[in-house]
Amino acid sequence: MHDRKSDSITLHDFGDGNGRVPAHHHPFGNGWVANSAYVEDTAYIGKNAQIFGNATVKDDVLVTDYAQISGFSIVRDHACVRGNAVLSGACIVQDSSEISGDSFINRHIVVKGHLLLKQAHLCADREDCLNCPALLDDNYGATRANPCLYCIKKMKIRRHLTFLFRPACRPASAAKA
Repeated sequence: MHDRKSDSITLHDFGDGNGRVPAHHHPFGNGWVANSAYVEDTAYIGKNAQIFGNATVKDDVLVTDYAQISGFSIVRDHACVRGNAVLSGACIVQDSSEISGDSFINRHIVVKGHLLLKQAHLCADREDCLNCPALLDDNYGATRANPCLYCIKKMKIRRHLTFLFRPACRPASAAKA
């Protein structure tokens, strides 16, 4: 007998402007994980936490409260992301680091050791844009009028932080200059 439930696709809106995308509840914590993201079963994803985009969560990571991990971010080892923290871009959080509070990290940086970032606001600069993995994505939609559409779209989830982002020039136009 063929089970119809196993054929159904669950959709969830992560609030990033992409609408409803294929997703599932993580078995350890019941948080939302987009099918495009990779989360190991050993990680705890709390019921209100969200992992989406091309994010990777490995090992014994703890993601709780209303934390969101997206973009090309990687969180591994025994790291913890909690509160209203948002990780996007291509940051790496590892070891026993903790990102909490209303932290917003949208950079290509590595947070490691026993570092605690509470209320941190680390936003992209020109160098981050030049090295952005989104440039490899066919859906990268930057234009001369809107050079950082990828990052700005990801920031819609935290509108009150938009003023922190300093748009950089588009890499293609920077190469011509």
